Amino acid sequence: MLWNRLANSGSEFEGSFREEFEKGMESGELNWDNELWKDRAVDVTRFNAPTLVYTGWEDIFFRSTLRQYRDLRMSPGRKLVVVGPWVHYTFPKTIGPGTETIDDFEIAWFDRWLKDIRNGIEGLGPVILFDQGVDEWSSYSQWPPEGVRYERLYLDGRVSGSATSLNDGSLSDSVPTRGSDTGLSDPNAGECSRSLIQFTAGAVPATSPCNLDQRPEERTAFTYTTDPFDSALHLIGPLALTLHGSSTAIDPIWVA
Repeated sequence: MLWNRLANSGSEFEGSFREEFEKGMESGELNWDNELWKDRAVDVTRFNAPTLVYTGWEDIFFRSTLRQYRDLRMSPGRKLVVVGPWVHYTFPKTIGPGTETIDDFEIAWFDRWLKDIRNGIEGLGPVILFDQGVDEWSSYSQWPPEGVRYERLYLDGRVSGSATSLNDGSLSDSVPTRGSDTGLSDPNAGECSRSLIQFTAGAVPATSPCNLDQRPEERTAFTYTTDPFDSALHLIGPLALTLHGSSTAIDPIWVA
């Protein structure tokens, strides 16, 4: 981990947490949740200072940012979250149809809560996000948004006819018969996908074909698709997947 040493040049490495971290990651002992990570986890439920958090839909820290906002125990107005159409290193991070950026939001937030300038920013949102699909900015009173209806879908072996993937499976609202899909064996799978844009924090341009067209990637992956909808569906809120799988690889990576 050369980057670790370069980023911390000039400070003692021997006996430091960085040394413990490097050894643990190389051995695999720190690849999963354990007491070391729990001791260093940020407990936002203890925060009482007004807090602004922001992220992008393809930011590497997207998942944790919305969880932090949800867990902040303070009233709307004292907490605010912004989610934009960004990767981690999108510059500038523009909000809305104009030229206002997240930097402007930060200045206004500090002006309100550090200088007591009544600029009205506490009345915004408190959840401001870029709705993908309709491609417009929206405000919500809470996260997850009020009125969200959760639906359970199941991976189904029925051919959907919508993809050229290894299985072309379906998503069903009824429990399918017992079965499995097999055949994932491409060690290069995922090298040209939207995941690459996210994991590199934007080092790969968002205009790359890997970000704009997933069909080549699907040929080495499993896909599961719903039947066509009869009307427009607004998808918003947290998602979760329970996946049961096995692999003959020594150190497999599952990306969903």
